Amino acid sequence: KRKSYLQWKQLLVCVKDNFVAVSSQNKFQAKVPVSKMEVDQVGTKTETETKEAEIIKKPESTPMDTSAEGEVDPLKPQNVATSETKAAEVATTKISKEESKEESKKELSEESKEKSTEESKEESKIESKEKPKEEIKEKSKEESKESLTPNPKRLRIQADAQKKKVVYYHHDELSIFEHGRSHPRKPFRAKLAHALIFGLGIYSEFLEPLRPRLVSMTDFGQFHSDNYISILRFVQEYMNPVVKERAWLTCSPTIAVSEDLDTWEKIAGTLKRFNLGLGADSVNSAMPGLLDYCRMYTTGTMGCVNSLMSGDADIAINWYGGMTHAKSSSAFGGCYVNDVVLAILLLLRKYKNVLVVSLDGEHCDGVEEAFYASDQVMTVSFHANPENGMFPGTGYVDDIGVNEGAGYAINVPLNDGTNDRSLLSIFEPVVRKAVAVFNPEVIVYQSGGFLLSGDRFGKFNITAHGIGECVKVVKGLNLPLLCLGGSGTNMTNTARLWAYQTAILADCLEVIEQKFGKPVEEAQGLQVKDITIPEDVAYREYFGPHYTLRVRNSNMENEMTNSALSSLKKTVLDNLMKTAKT
Repeated sequence: KRKSYLQWKQLLVCVKDNFVAVSSQNKFQAKVPVSKMEVDQVGTKTETETKEAEIIKKPESTPMDTSAEGEVDPLKPQNVATSETKAAEVATTKISKEESKEESKKELSEESKEKSTEESKEESKIESKEKPKEEIKEKSKEESKESLTPNPKRLRIQADAQKKKVVYYHHDELSIFEHGRSHPRKPFRAKLAHALIFGLGIYSEFLEPLRPRLVSMTDFGQFHSDNYISILRFVQEYMNPVVKERAWLTCSPTIAVSEDLDTWEKIAGTLKRFNLGLGADSVNSAMPGLLDYCRMYTTGTMGCVNSLMSGDADIAINWYGGMTHAKSSSAFGGCYVNDVVLAILLLLRKYKNVLVVSLDGEHCDGVEEAFYASDQVMTVSFHANPENGMFPGTGYVDDIGVNEGAGYAINVPLNDGTNDRSLLSIFEPVVRKAVAVFNPEVIVYQSGGFLLSGDRFGKFNITAHGIGECVKVVKGLNLPLLCLGGSGTNMTNTARLWAYQTAILADCLEVIEQKFGKPVEEAQGLQVKDITIPEDVAYREYFGPHYTLRVRNSNMENEMTNSALSSLKKTVLDNLMKTAKT
């Protein structure tokens, strides 16, 4: 009895240990939900039967005493596979099958949803195709109307996409200098132009200001003689400022009682050798601060050249420059230092061929004379006919250069009363032919107000719009471009011209016309847009009574007839053909 009692006790301990182990493992196993149908199919289970099945599954050997080899102890739970365990396995397999069925159903539902969305898209496309053509035409008309209506933002984006780098030079102190009260060439013109450029929003949005270093006397020595430079320094430093100012205002070199008359006569004789004079009646007056004035406008031109050569700009503008009449050892025509020649000499250090296009109205005699025998510089000048006695009396159509420079000086003398159409009909073919023959690498463009209608000394009937079309031709050549000022006795018209050209060069004319413009028909039948000057522009009172940028033409008779124009064009093109042969 004791032996059987011990065996039963060991059996109970073993069953208890196995039950604890199995329950701990079931905590980490996933709980599988069993439906009522599965329980009915497998059969009802009691709690004791499920515990016994779990206990029978787990242990393969027990720590209790084994019997002899070949004998099986009926009390030992060794690999017993009951019907309950088989039923549990069948239930789990059925559960996995049902899960796979549910997943397949979900996939089928998703595929059906995708098919339905695709079918709906196709149906919408078919419906859009079946829409009436009239609605589509109406929409296209509305879109075309929107595209035709100018939008300032759209125009500005297009201008930015095609915009070139444009640098602009302006110095307020340059407008302080004055050759004389009755002198026709006044630096204040460029300040009026700057007021328009600033007031119209061109300066702040489309231009890059230029601040170059001040040039020295050695820079002047590249073209001008040492004696002439020393005279300019003498006028600046050693003349009595009081006497100098009085003589400049009263037109008399002998107004100073305290000064010796012989000394004044010697000074006047020395200045006359270099074509300089005392008093406001002199065209090339020894005005106060003469050397500073020359250094300032030459600084702007040389700074523009440096920005072009370094690639920092595609177009450089200095309306204070363009002093084309100055000679190497003398002043002439209100020009003291020839900044155009100095600029060309600097450009020749990098570029082989330089084209000079002068649309000043006065012949660029100083520039042509400096390079009259050179084949690296071609000058094309549109100016007043010297046969009519116009200043400076040079620039005949037969003057084409000498030696190596033969054929590289092109002169286009214009008759009195030349209007926009006459100018455009000869300007574009001549300039394009010069570019094709000469193949320049850089262009120097010089523009003044002498050609404009209403100039005191000029005899032309050209407007700012006509000169603006010429500027578009030069700009369209897509070469580095240096733009300089020039002549012009009518201050307001010259300022209008330079502001209008600046808008064209900066690719912002359409934006400004959209903002400030109104359509106007010229007397010659040209339809243009006039730009009104805003009320907050400085010096606006100078541009009255119309307060616009338009330069109005007159009823002047055009002496540049069709026959005269065709013969002049033929002669100039023949001169260019001589250049091509050389």
